[in-house]
Amino acid sequence: MQSTINLHIRQAQATDFEMMSHFITPLNSQKKAHCLHSAILQNEILAELEDYESRAEQYFLLAYIKENKDPTANQKLIAIFGGECEPDHSEFWLWGPWVAPAYETHWQTIATQLYQHLRTSLPNIKEATTFNNILNERTHQFYLNQGFRQGTLNHEYTLARPQQVFTVRDITTPYKAEHLAGLSALHEATFPKTYYDTQQMLDLPRPRYQLLLLLEAEEVVGYIFMETKLEVEGYIHFLGVAPKARGKGYGKELMYAAMNKLFADEAVKNIVLVVRDNNAAARPMYEKMGFTLNYSAVSSHWKAG
Repeated sequence: MQSTINLHIRQAQATDFEMMSHFITPLNSQKKAHCLHSAILQNEILAELEDYESRAEQYFLLAYIKENKDPTANQKLIAIFGGECEPDHSEFWLWGPWVAPAYETHWQTIATQLYQHLRTSLPNIKEATTFNNILNERTHQFYLNQGFRQGTLNHEYTLARPQQVFTVRDITTPYKAEHLAGLSALHEATFPKTYYDTQQMLDLPRPRYQLLLLLEAEEVVGYIFMETKLEVEGYIHFLGVAPKARGKGYGKELMYAAMNKLFADEAVKNIVLVVRDNNAAARPMYEKMGFTLNYSAVSSHWKAG
């Protein structure tokens, strides 16, 4: 049984981001504490925090403790918890909780206090999702104990920048307004209730985000949505092909088109994507294209009511 620990918990501010990024980096680099919603490198974590802050899409809690009874002593940061969220705080993609190694024996107590503080501070939270390395068993079990539902097993793949562009035909087309209905139907069927709906994809800033379509007789039968993250990394958010158009190599052609678009920026050093374990066709395709497995991770989800 863990002893009690008195925490001072406050909401993080933008002025805390530099300090937070240095705190998170060594913890998130360990597979047993790895949360895939966050980057690992300090500069990338800082850039993510600043990006979310620019859109009012972050909320974090910082936990402090005084190491002695001297009332003038400074408090020490020992834990961080929070995440990316909708501006109204209705939905969260949770980071952590991360606890300083010196307080590992109090991990459950600290994590529970932070989670309860978040729920009390933001009673309008309607949904929350976690995404943790499969070796981060303690954190995943913690969320299941809070009422989260077991999610899917996923795999993160990376492709390093090649020596030359991929010489393949590009049969993709840019998005136009007349494609909205077809794109929406395909996106919602392929990724129901995902983090970006069709309108959100269209509203995100260009050229950071790019959308390519594949048409048959003016009908949308495939699409790929990608992002250049932190100006150095490409990220494939969504790849979808209509069931009636599968088996024609469209998925591979969309991928090659996206890879050439992303690597056209010489600052982009690699491309990352995440694929579900049960997507039997996609994983071999990505591996044949040169992608290598980085991590395997499991999600969990909580929804009010």
